[in-house]
Formats: sequence, structure tokens, C-alpha cells
Amino acid sequence: MRYKYWKAGLITVVSSIALLGFSEQVIADTAPRPQAQKHIVCNPQCAQVSASPEPAPQPAQSVPAQPVYKQSGTTGKRNPFSYDRLPAMDGKAARAPFASANQAPVQADDLWQVVSLAVSHYPSIRDAASVLEEQREGVDVARAGYLPKVDVGISSGRQSFGSNGQALSLTASQMLYDFGKVGGAVSEAESNVVLQQVKWQGEIDDIALQAAEAVIEVRRYEALVNAAQSQKEQLKKLQQLAARRVSEGASTQADLIQAQSRVEAAEASLLASQTQLSQQRSKLRTLIGQEPLNKIAVPENRLVQALATIDPNVEMTIGVQQAEAEWSVAQAQVSQARANAKPTVSLDAGVDKYLGNVPTGRDEYAYTLTVSVKHSLFDGGAPSARIRGAGQAARAAEERIHTRKLEAQNSWFRLQEQMAGLSSRIKVLGDRYKSMVDTRALYEQQYLALGTRSLLDLLNAEQEIFQAQTDQENSRHDLWLAQVNYINATGHMRNVFALMGASS
Repeated sequence: MRYKYWKAGLITVVSSIALLGFSEQVIADTAPRPQAQKHIVCNPQCAQVSASPEPAPQPAQSVPAQPVYKQSGTTGKRNPFSYDRLPAMDGKAARAPFASANQAPVQADDLWQVVSLAVSHYPSIRDAASVLEEQREGVDVARAGYLPKVDVGISSGRQSFGSNGQALSLTASQMLYDFGKVGGAVSEAESNVVLQQVKWQGEIDDIALQAAEAVIEVRRYEALVNAAQSQKEQLKKLQQLAARRVSEGASTQADLIQAQSRVEAAEASLLASQTQLSQQRSKLRTLIGQEPLNKIAVPENRLVQALATIDPNVEMTIGVQQAEAEWSVAQAQVSQARANAKPTVSLDAGVDKYLGNVPTGRDEYAYTLTVSVKHSLFDGGAPSARIRGAGQAARAAEERIHTRKLEAQNSWFRLQEQMAGLSSRIKVLGDRYKSMVDTRALYEQQYLALGTRSLLDLLNAEQEIFQAQTDQENSRHDLWLAQVNYINATGHMRNVFALMGASS
């Protein structure tokens, strides 16, 4: 296998020299490098497609990049986030097309559809996908170091044999052995692809979470607007009752003034809730690229079922995956820094053709064919400093992994406690609301029939009912928010909502 790539490289070098030797014109015809085997196309769905059936050749003479292992205690294990194991982005994963200006509005009437619409519309996801494709091209750039390098040029000036003129030159160089320089560059480029893949998935999770939170907030303020409207109507009825009793001489003017004050306060509360509702609908409209429907369902049972299927694993979280990918990049940089401190062996060949007056007895062509060994004898200690710096970056990335794992676990525990507390609170608030409704009915009877209750008691009862209703709605929507955040914190956002980039 080694002989095969040596032979291929030598044939390329010799062929390049022969090209100039048989012609007075320099023909620089370099075949284009094969494109990345897979790349991302969003037209309109983001999908990974094949661009070339031929893999890029890699000579065996260069030391290949070693697999990256992460040490955990005394046991080394393979980093699970490798370039060869990137999740595929196929049409099944990309459920919804990217919205365009001329596209008809999509009828998204529940939480799942709105989240999918936001992910398919928001441009930051396509931005991250394009950066990912850029990183994939960087792998091809690094792999080009395995192949021969051919240069062509022209020079003008005084030649070695004493005459003035121009010279065409063609040089070719094939790396024979580099102690892993090219392999390290390829490994770093592949690690950067993995890192950007994780960032792309994190961007999907972030937009999905923002859309889900916006839907829940819209539902929250719709409920609060309804509660405030109901309170205003009930207080207006009491105001009319007070006005009638004042006209009949059964009550004082103070009752009417108190009722009027409560109605004005209810109107202020209603306006505040309507303003918040408009703001949340505007945020949701920005995320999905169209006017949201007036009633978007939040399937509570589906959320609960999704939570039941989640088995928390720190390796699934985006934060830990990104830290793992950053560690892989740092390890590749360590390997490359060490390789750069060693020499490089290459086969170099060249031919010059003189275009001016060539003295008698001089050949118009000059050929060279050498095996070169290049190494920096002194660089001010920079190579050693680079190795030490790369090692520190790897150690920092290792500690970052531990930090992200602790943060993920803390987030899980906090959200689990919050969900448990809110579930219990919702039950208590439901009982309180029923009690206050019964209390209001009793107060009305005592006020109208027995005269043992004042109008202020009825006004206070309405205030208590409104407070119990708003507390209940806020707790219910806080529970939905906690459930969605728990799905995101455990790294299951794409799987639960069936989004592009979901793991298989």
C-alpha cells in the first residue's frame, strides 16, 4: 500500500516536469479536488447530500492522525463525538421546509407545529448550517496536504550564464514523511466539523425552546386577559347594583365610589395583560415568520408522555457534547504542535526553460530532482511554547467537560423540583378558586337578602377570585415552561419535537 502511493506521487512529479520539457508553452492544468463527500443543501429543506463517489486519496507515507482518546481517571475511552459518526441530516429529520417570502402561511395550531415552523423559518439555523459546510470544506483543504503540489511561474533578469532574459519554471513537490503534520491538520479539521455540528444542533434546540416558550407565554396572557375581562364584568355588575341601591336610598354614596375604583383598577389590569399578550405574539411572529393563530393548543398529555420517555444522560446534553468536541480540537492541536516540531521529508522536482538568448553549448532546459529534509533548527522556543499552550488548552477543555456535566445535573434537579412543586400548587389553587366562588355566592345572598354583608365584602370576594384564577393560570403555564426546559436541558428537544438534526 505504501509503494502504491509513493508510485502515484512520483508519477505526478515526473509528469509535471515532462509537460514543460515537450512544449515551449506552460500548460497549468490542475485537476480540481473532489468536493466533500457530503455537504448540506437547504433547498428548501436542509439535507446532507453526496457530491462525489470517489474518496480523496491519502498516501500511507504520512503518519496518520491517531484516534483521539479522552482520559477519564485511569481509563481511556474513545471520544463518542467523532467526524465519522456525525448525525445525518436527511429529509426525514428536516420535517418542515424553510419559509420564503412568497410561501403561503402554514396552519400551525399546536405547540409541535409551531416549534417545527420556527426551526424551519429562523435564519440563524441556516447560518449555522452554512458554517458547518464551511468547516467540512476545511477537511478537504487539510487533506490536500497528502497530494503533490505543483507551481508554475516566470522570472526575468540576468541568468547564470551572463545574458538577460526570462525563464519559465515548473516545480513539483510531494511530501514523503512529515511525522503527522498533515494527519494532525486533518484531525483538527474533522474535530472542528464535529464542534460546528454540535453548535448547529444547539442552535436548533435554542430556537425550538424560544418558540415553545413564546407559545406558552401567549397562552398565559390569553388566559390572564380572559380572567381580567371576567373580573371587570363582575365588578361592573356590582357597580350597577350599588348605583341602584344608592338611588333607592338603601346604600351610601361611598359604596358607589368604591365600586367605581375597583372597576378602574380592573381596566388597568386588563390593559396590562393585553399589552403583554401583544408583545408575546410579536415575539412569536418573529420566530415563525407569519401571524400566529389566535388559539394555539398546548397538548398537556403529550408533554407528560414525552417527559416519561426521557432517561437523563449527561452525554446527551448540548453543553457536554460541545465541551467534548472542544476537547477533541484541543487534542488535535497538541498532536499537530508536536508534529510541527519535527522535520519533513519531501521529493522535489523542477524544470526551467530559458526564453532569452542561450549561449552555444548551453541547454535551454534545466532540470532538478531532489529529496529534501526540512527542519527549523531554531525558532526562539516557539515550537515548545505551542506544545505547552496546546496542552493547557486540552486540560482546560477537560475541566470544562466536568463543569458542563455538573451544570446539566444541577439543571435537571432544579427543574424536577420545580415541576413537582408546581403540580402540587396547581391542585391547591384549584381548590382555593372553587372555595372563593362558593364564598362569593354566599356573600351575595347575605348582602341582598339578610343585609349582613357590605358591598366591600363582595368587592373583596371578586378580587380574591381574580387573584386565585391568575395564580392558578400562572402556575399551570410555569409548569409547561418547566417541562419544556427540562426536555431541552436533557438534550431531547430535537427528538421530542421531531426536528432536523435529531439523533437516531
